Amino acid sequence: MSLESSDSSSANSATEICAGIPRCGTTLMFRALAGLKSGTKTPQDYKGPVRKTHSFDPRSFENAKRAIFLFGDPVAAVISTRKNRYGRRHFLNCGASDRDPETTDIFREDALNYEKMWHAWPQRQSFDLLCVRYEALYDHLNTIEEFFGRRLYLPPPKPRTTSLIDDVSALDLDAIRTTYANLIAAIDRAPDLTIWRKQC
Repeated sequence: MSLESSDSSSANSATEICAGIPRCGTTLMFRALAGLKSGTKTPQDYKGPVRKTHSFDPRSFENAKRAIFLFGDPVAAVISTRKNRYGRRHFLNCGASDRDPETTDIFREDALNYEKMWHAWPQRQSFDLLCVRYEALYDHLNTIEEFFGRRLYLPPPKPRTTSLIDDVSALDLDAIRTTYANLIAAIDRAPDLTIWRKQC
């Protein structure tokens, strides 16, 4: 079972959770939290107390001490997912194991549950939670380090470019903006960083 999944055994043993909408810096942050160098072990190979997840059920991690949830521009995230993470393992990690990547069009359907992730995470949980926008991640690194109580080592920032949008047709771009219109609006309104302390 993938350590990115939210099965009860891995979830209950987790101390820290790195959650987020796909392609919004979760692997980058997971490696920093786990003390791994950039490009080393994947979440599937790692056996420590930090868990990476794209689950839309934070209750699976109720025994964790703290978590970070990363979000970002939904249009860029969807296009990047289609280009770079479009296989059965990723569908499983996003709670879409019943869907076939070959016949699923995430430009025209939120089949990977991005909006469910957004509605589930950024709110008070049973653990301390920090939510941060991917595009502002490096601007808030000091606050994130204070939240986790240690220095985090991240590689130099690589800002998104317009090349992602250039990689899709105008028709597909319109479809993405229509499919994810509510999510785009909600994320546009969200602050770059918010901290919720756990429910007592």
